[in-house]
Parts: sequence; structure tokens; C-alpha cells
Amino acid sequence: MMGMMDRDASVCEASYYLNGFRDHVVSCGEIVIKGFVDAELIIGRDVIILGGGKITLLAGENCFLMPVKNPLLVENAHCVNLVSIGSRGHIWISELNARKTYLFKTHVHVLNTVEAWLSRLTSVKTVAKASKIVFTSPHAYIEKLIPQEVGTVYTYRPYQDLSSVEEKEG
Repeated sequence: MMGMMDRDASVCEASYYLNGFRDHVVSCGEIVIKGFVDAELIIGRDVIILGGGKITLLAGENCFLMPVKNPLLVENAHCVNLVSIGSRGHIWISELNARKTYLFKTHVHVLNTVEAWLSRLTSVKTVAKASKIVFTSPHAYIEKLIPQEVGTVYTYRPYQDLSSVEEKEG
């Protein structure tokens, strides 16, 4: 572990785990984990995770998740802003609470948010709370929407009818 500690403060400024992290708790201002992660609790102002593994509770102001090869499993995520970008390994979040969130190749069981941007290969089983949902791809879906009034925006242009496609083929 490489970390910088202020001698007068009991909370560290930054922690960098470049070969992964396997422990119960990490709490710091800025946390960067690259590689495998296995943690019960990760708390930080800015949390960046570039790797797969399992996290029981993730809390932070700005959270960025991006597994490189293996999937990343998060039981509970409480972030003000969350960016979740899956690659070969998708991201699975059981319960997500965030003010603003961007999801790409991410699967969420329960979503509580103010504003959510759903991109390609994203699925949400239940939206428990949301004010605005933006679909950036037709390959994102929601199974169950509990709130009655949710602003929905589609940033892609679906085909209105197939006549334009048939004309180009002929």
C-alpha cells in the first residue's frame, strides 16, 4: 500500500493500491484500486476502481467503476455521482443510491437516483426512485418502474418506420 498521511490528521489524503486490494475496510479521501478488489467497506471522497472482484459497501462523493477483465460485484453503492463502465467484465450492483449516475454494461437490481443515464447493455430490474432517465442506447432496459412521474429522454433516433430502410435496399 502506498499512501500519504498528513501527520496532523487521522484521515489519509490518498491511497493507491496498484496490485489490487484484499482487506475488510479502506477509508481515505482519494482511493485508487487497480486490479482485484475484495472489500467489505470502501469509503472515500473520490473512489476509482479499475478491476474486478467484490465490494460489500461502497460509499463516496465521486465513484468511478471500470473492471478490466473480470466482473465487479457491488452489494450496496451510495455515491453522489457514479460512473460505471463495464468492459469485458460487466458490473453487477444489488442496490444503487446516487444523485447522478451513468451506467454502461452495468446490471442494477434496485436503483434510487435523481438522474440516470443508461447506455448500451445496461439493465435495471427495479427503479425505486428517479426524476429523470436518459436512454443513450436502444440496448438498455428497465424491468419495473415504481415512480409514477419520471422524465424520460431518448438521445438516440429509433427508426420511425421501415420504409426508409426498404428504399435504401432497393
